[in-house]
Amino acid sequence: MIHARIETQEERALRRLRLFDLMAPDDPDFVLAFRLLTQRAQEVAQAYTKRYLEIVPLGLDDKKQAKFVERVTVGFKARYDVPVGVDWVLKGEELAQDIHRRGADPADHLSALSFAQTKEIIVVFEGIEDPAVGIRIAAKMSRLQALDAEILLTTVKQ
Repeated sequence: MIHARIETQEERALRRLRLFDLMAPDDPDFVLAFRLLTQRAQEVAQAYTKRYLEIVPLGLDDKKQAKFVERVTVGFKARYDVPVGVDWVLKGEELAQDIHRRGADPADHLSALSFAQTKEIIVVFEGIEDPAVGIRIAAKMSRLQALDAEILLTTVKQ
């Protein structure tokens, strides 16, 4: 009987990074983008929260909504603190597992995340003078967004 070799977490993460051509953890474009995004993470979190609450009306008062944005801001800052690499993918898997454990609909998160990621690209473009650099970073961030979606959907499916 032939047994398929089981992939380790690190091997799976590396395969995902290769698949989306994101193999340079010290990529200067992501270093620059994440520095800009860390400074304006609350704006990204607000974009996520606004969309999420449109989809999932939790009935939060202003104080609870502010706390929600605060927690989401911490999450985005943590995301920007890790270079794109194996650890970044593993953190994405942990987030996907948490979404699944809470019984949340991954599509709700993915929709809100897409709005946040649009805001991320706007923030980066606003912080860069050279449009060619902005376009190059936006292309890489687009692949990163696709990786986010793949991680979420595959992890939840498993």
